[in-house]
Amino acid sequence: MNTDVNEERILPTIEIAGAYFYVDSLHDILIDTADKNNTIHVLEMMVLEDHYEMLFDKVNRNLKEYNWLERDDNRYEYIWLHPLEIYDPEGAKIALERSNVNLERFPVIDIAGIPFLWNQQRSCLMLCENPFNRIHKCSYTTSDNGTWGIYIDTDKKVLPFPYELEALKSKNGNLPAHIKFVDISQINNQINAMKNKQAIPLKRKKPRLS
Repeated sequence: MNTDVNEERILPTIEIAGAYFYVDSLHDILIDTADKNNTIHVLEMMVLEDHYEMLFDKVNRNLKEYNWLERDDNRYEYIWLHPLEIYDPEGAKIALERSNVNLERFPVIDIAGIPFLWNQQRSCLMLCENPFNRIHKCSYTTSDNGTWGIYIDTDKKVLPFPYELEALKSKNGNLPAHIKFVDISQINNQINAMKNKQAIPLKRKKPRLS
């Protein structure tokens, strides 16, 4: 993996349509490894609840400036990205330390053997080791048999994008062993059990009559 030193830390890289970019989640930018003056800020992309989208110009190695509906497929490629903290876990750790958020107050939910934190206020699940890696309500999908839930990559600990799932399928339509489908009922049962546990009132001792 190519890296760059920025503010005394090494930045990871990701590949976007054949071009490589450093990921700096602390500043919300991607930096072109071939030209450090060429950057992409997350606010220049289409910002959705659980990911970013952009139309990438492979010639200029940046966003297409105008009309994303008009595109030459040889020059442009539509890209989906996870939150930058997923690609830059060290930056995520620094941001978490600066935020002083107490993660111990969140109950732990098991998702395919991976511990997540349940944030009731935001109605999302946060990966214990990187709380910026989240599962939102909009992240849920249906399996091939119509069951509602999520697909999760147990190696990378992320939810694959729909087009990635299709690319991962073998000729017979099966997904690799590290791609697991988790039924929403399995998640909800754990969340409801946590809620019920918190709702149980403490038993108070009856005062003794003198």
